[in-house]
Amino acid sequence: GLRAESKGTITLKDVTANSNGGVNGYGVYLYNRFAATPKPITLTGTNNFNDNDLDGLYIYSDGVITLNNIIATGNNGSGASLLNNANAAVPNGINLTGTNLFNDNFAVGLNITTFGPIKVSNIDANSNGSAGAQLVNDSSNTLQPVTFTGTNEFKYNGSAGLGVLSKGQITLNNISANSNGGPAGAYLNTMNGTSVSGVTLTGINWFNLNAVNGLEIQTKGTVLLNAV
Repeated sequence: GLRAESKGTITLKDVTANSNGGVNGYGVYLYNRFAATPKPITLTGTNNFNDNDLDGLYIYSDGVITLNNIIATGNNGSGASLLNNANAAVPNGINLTGTNLFNDNFAVGLNITTFGPIKVSNIDANSNGSAGAQLVNDSSNTLQPVTFTGTNEFKYNGSAGLGVLSKGQITLNNISANSNGGPAGAYLNTMNGTSVSGVTLTGINWFNLNAVNGLEIQTKGTVLLNAV
């Protein structure tokens, strides 16, 4: 596949990286966290990372990660692993725009760990061996939100369809989390530290036929639900 290690900005467009194998069997591996100051990693256009021996897409950065139209399916690791959680003093976030598919991966469909805000749109994460999508920013020094826009589907995953751990406000829109393994179709937690951030669901939301709970929320804050 493609491997890029840099101390500067990384920008890619319309990448296809499929069926890569061996010790470095990532579809794409991007690393720039030793920059003197945090530098972004950006993927624009439409990007395919399918049927690789490890993760389809692996990114480790201290800068903002911005991705558009990601398709990561059938990988023997996770579909996409996006990390910028090495320096709590620079809580840069992770953004996914467009339409994003993370299906049929051996491990997690979409795995995000960051100290900054998370904003994603139109996520499909179905039929993965572990969780459909796992988003974590609850180790940040400040309250950083997690926001889903568009329409988002999580079904037939071996573990939770969607898991979110945050100190900040969690806001979800149009969530379908059906027929997943434990602990829940969607598990949402803002309990870390002294956070009193809440959870809000907008749009139309479905949590059916999961092995354990449909929707599980743990928070000290306000919960607002719509059309559940």
